[in-house]
Amino acid sequence: MLPALLRLFFGCKHEFGFPVTDPESHRTYQVCLHCGLEYEYDWERMTRVRRLPPKSVAPSTGTTRRRTGTH
Repeated sequence: MLPALLRLFFGCKHEFGFPVTDPESHRTYQVCLHCGLEYEYDWERMTRVRRLPPKSVAPSTGTTRRRTGTH
């Protein structure tokens, strides 16, 4: 519970997994392992570029779309 309170007041201390490339859009992105935010990743500069918009929620099921990718 304490980590959740700290994130509430100070924000997430983003830690990212390995960059993933979406096979459909061919976009490369990284996901924060703590909060799940996604950031576009530039392989040439080897850096995160910008935060991606949140995933949409499917109205019929109430679940979030999942991106699939390979490493």
